[in-house]
Amino acid sequence: TTLGEGFDASDPPTRRPQDSRGAALGEPIVVGDSVIYLHSKRKKLMGTYYKDSFDRLGAQDLTLPADHISTAKIKGITWQEEPHSIAWCHMDDGTFAGLTIQPEEKVQAWHSHRLGGSFVSGGVTSHAHVESMATIPTSEGGDDRVHLIGKRTINGATVRSVEVLTPYRELGDDLRDAWYVDAGLKYSGNTDPAKLITFAGTG
Repeated sequence: TTLGEGFDASDPPTRRPQDSRGAALGEPIVVGDSVIYLHSKRKKLMGTYYKDSFDRLGAQDLTLPADHISTAKIKGITWQEEPHSIAWCHMDDGTFAGLTIQPEEKVQAWHSHRLGGSFVSGGVTSHAHVESMATIPTSEGGDDRVHLIGKRTINGATVRSVEVLTPYRELGDDLRDAWYVDAGLKYSGNTDPAKLITFAGTG
């Protein structure tokens, strides 16, 4: 290897610690010029920033303004850049939350969510659980879709399903498509409005 011009071999570069707070296992996400990652205790979401006065990187607790969001430990995060710049987190208790963040506009807002349905474990019934999340761009490249693994108890059995968060409604979209439910199915085979579809039975 050839040393670059101006490199002094007698004074090699050294590594300098930037922040003493640790990180948990799990893939971080990059938002602009910041890296967002899980704190080592998995109760906080951390974001790096540049400390100009000290010429070094620092880390800030992004959950501080809404620390009630992460009462359960965070299992993982995924980044949905389009259309609204959201870092999605799924928790150990099966809930999930989003952090809408735009650093350049100083926007940072948390919102918590639960899946519909129920999950029974050890005789205790709770909401349906989110086991994992991932973001996949659409084939058209217009936006990103958040996919998740939902876990429910149905007819006494544990059932897992791949679910996709409904796209956000945009101006000009057909109002008949503006439906937001948990694990919903939509029938679109009948295009004749004069015909009715009758469902028999219950459940």
